[in-house]
Amino acid sequence: MEGNTLTVTTPRGPVTVTTGDDTTVRKIVDGSLEDLEKGSQIRVTGQRDEEGIVKATSITLIPEGAQDFFGRRGPRQER
Repeated sequence: MEGNTLTVTTPRGPVTVTTGDDTTVRKIVDGSLEDLEKGSQIRVTGQRDEEGIVKATSITLIPEGAQDFFGRRGPRQER
């Protein structure tokens, strides 16, 4: 990071990013299953078994208002 400019390495090559006073930075921290509440928006990573049940290897709890930050790849799923 130099001033308000940083370079992000992506699979498609480096991208120059500028920041400003209105830039939001989010930080992901470890949690537990107790942090999940009914209606929470989550992203699940895992392997689906032959019965269609996903064995989760990680669950990301998406903070309220941060859906665009994490992107959406399919229908909204709720716990």
